[in-house]
Amino acid sequence: MVKIINDILDLKSHELIDQQVADRQKNVILKGFNYLQKDGNDFLYIGDEVGLGKTYIAIGIMSLLRHFSSKRDYKDLIIVPKSNLQKKWQKEINKFVKTNWKYKDTRVKSLTNTSVGLNDNRTLFGRLSVNSSFDSAYLIFRMSSFSLGINNNNWNDWINELNDRLGGNEIALKYFKCGEKKGYFRQPKDSKERDRKQIKRLKRFYAYLLNIIMPEIDCLVVDEAHNYRKGNSDADMSSRNAVTSCLFGVKKDSLQEGIFIDDEKLRKEFFGLIKSKARKV
Repeated sequence: MVKIINDILDLKSHELIDQQVADRQKNVILKGFNYLQKDGNDFLYIGDEVGLGKTYIAIGIMSLLRHFSSKRDYKDLIIVPKSNLQKKWQKEINKFVKTNWKYKDTRVKSLTNTSVGLNDNRTLFGRLSVNSSFDSAYLIFRMSSFSLGINNNNWNDWINELNDRLGGNEIALKYFKCGEKKGYFRQPKDSKERDRKQIKRLKRFYAYLLNIIMPEIDCLVVDEAHNYRKGNSDADMSSRNAVTSCLFGVKKDSLQEGIFIDDEKLRKEFFGLIKSKARKV
């Protein structure tokens, strides 16, 4: 395996790159890839000092997983803190494929030295929506997308936009309408605790609706993952963390709270559709 990877991956693509740094990066990439290849190993955390190439290491692991996968519609999803980092990842992926990935395998690198996975402005997301039409892509979201900011000034337009983001999916729209009938999308009147709970429920419910139409993500990468250090624990869970958890199929009681609680059959049917969407993280 080491020889194969040496044949397809070159992290010292320029004489100014220190050989020790390049060797270290490749070693970490190989260890990370081998770890995630084993059954039951679905999560890897890369912790390192600033400037030691965590982004390139992550791209290297992603590329090896993509290369050795048999799926033609392979999807990577990357979550970053800010919009400028979306552009950075886009640039680094293209650079990595062009200069560091030596093998034109038509899995990672095309015959024209470009990325096989779609990696352009269409795959940069500034709001929470799902597009399953990209057969093979690097989807790059901003963390703020998962806050699902509401628009109190134009509430009806905002609700209509949420409806449109479901892309006409009949199953998701069915439950969207069920939620409407139960008042989940009612505009809050003030900042009372009851209305705050309603907004939290609305966001969680909508994230679960998006889960229904979201394609399976083969590799999920979270840049600056310390921003999620509180995880999805019940105490002090941020709106962003709750929405992210629901989108990717976490079904904790606290996240399901208030959703179809008065209709057990509908509740069981709805949550039976919610699936884990990330194979490797």
